[in-house]
Amino acid sequence: MAGYALARIDFPGKKTLFLAILAFMMVPGQVVMVPTFILLTKLGWVNTYKGLTIPFLTSLFGIFLMRQFFLSIPKSLEESTMIDGLSRFGIFFKIVLPLARPALTTQFILMFTGNWNSFLWPSLLATSDKMYTLPVGLNSFYGQYFQFWDQVLAGVMILSVPSIIIFLIFQKNFIKGIATTGMKE
Repeated sequence: MAGYALARIDFPGKKTLFLAILAFMMVPGQVVMVPTFILLTKLGWVNTYKGLTIPFLTSLFGIFLMRQFFLSIPKSLEESTMIDGLSRFGIFFKIVLPLARPALTTQFILMFTGNWNSFLWPSLLATSDKMYTLPVGLNSFYGQYFQFWDQVLAGVMILSVPSIIIFLIFQKNFIKGIATTGMKE
């Protein structure tokens, strides 16, 4: 929705907000780790499923990607439905969102693989063995003087299977989304 608002709705500060999003995309993730961890601690989300999922459901890159895709949809399509009496929310949910399936698929695959393979945040947020994600759990196979390579490699295979399955399921939309995002008609 933020990408759609930045692409189609005129409001004061729109360009400033977009420039801020671009600027924050350039900030390394390590810079915001401590404030984010403090926030999640105050919310009581450390060592919970909420803490491992909710903060990572969206990204600034996703907003940028969706904005670029929505700019490629002709305005005349939205204007004609507005003349027919459809509201801004109706246009978004009934017309624009179904057209955005390739871009949404692309964003889903990128976010899923990035979060599925994440090591640093889950290692900070998960303090008990029950809450470890697979990359954090694989780290426990490394000892001080030895490694269980057979178990590590088996875990890496298990770790890669969901990403491959997600990509194979959404491959057609993913490739279409990459090919058409940011193009003007």
